Amino acid sequence: MNEIKEMTQTEKVFDMLSKNTFVCGVSFQQEYIPTYAQRISELNAKNSDYIITGQKCSMPNHSHKGNVFMYSMVRKEVGSDQISFF
Repeated sequence: MNEIKEMTQTEKVFDMLSKNTFVCGVSFQQEYIPTYAQRISELNAKNSDYIITGQKCSMPNHSHKGNVFMYSMVRKEVGSDQISFF
């Protein structure tokens, strides 16, 4: 019987970032990833092909009372120090 393997939190964070231009921190929390900032830090430390950056959330229809960040992932250009958005 084939067993379906559930994604780790780090895999979920990567998947969400790869499918969206920006992901609000609240979206990670809604996916039951309370330590998303740590998962992002781990991804940045182990993956030299991508850079994940954050900035204060300015997404439409988001009115956070605190300093909630939104995150984006960009791919580094091969053989250069430049990055490209995808």
